[in-house]
Amino acid sequence: MTSRHRRTLARLAAAALFTLTACTPSTTASITPTPVATSATPTPSPTPTYGPNQTAAIATVTGYYAWWNAARKNPRGPLDPKFGDLARYVPSAAIQKITPMPYADVSDLGSYGYRQVGDMVITQLVPTGDNASKIPVTLCLDRTATSVVDAAGATVDAPWDARAGKNVPAAELFTRSTYFAVVTHFPDSGWLITEITGGATSC
Repeated sequence: MTSRHRRTLARLAAAALFTLTACTPSTTASITPTPVATSATPTPSPTPTYGPNQTAAIATVTGYYAWWNAARKNPRGPLDPKFGDLARYVPSAAIQKITPMPYADVSDLGSYGYRQVGDMVITQLVPTGDNASKIPVTLCLDRTATSVVDAAGATVDAPWDARAGKNVPAAELFTRSTYFAVVTHFPDSGWLITEITGGATSC
């Protein structure tokens, strides 16, 4: 073998070795960073802020339903002194525009010897803009935790539903009802409810 042939073979061997080395897969593992799970902190819902007139209207509506709860728990007729407190929330001229009418509702319970157990709860109360004279308010009234009982404490159906014009079984009434209240400002007596409608839709 000539020296020229030996040089050619050496070059071929070197080229083959380079090719094998280049094609051999690396044994070094490639490390991909694992994403770190972060627990997202829930963003609390912003608490609505209301102007002074809206705040006064909310206080009147809240006070009225607190009065209604108390009156239904101890209904002794319209001559009871507690009916004097109703004037703090509803002017006498507006009684006919309140659904259900508080005098009739409480008096009917008392005449049947019935009373309410538990509290009706306002679960949502949203006033419109901060008007200086009149503010409509939408509210959701939840009766889930209430019942009407007789003198012996047995649960009974409410005696009369003015909207339906008949006795309505409790199972057929909404336990959560939407109402619309109009709260009006009177210069001499502050914010009073002049109308409550609704109660025929669930919320």
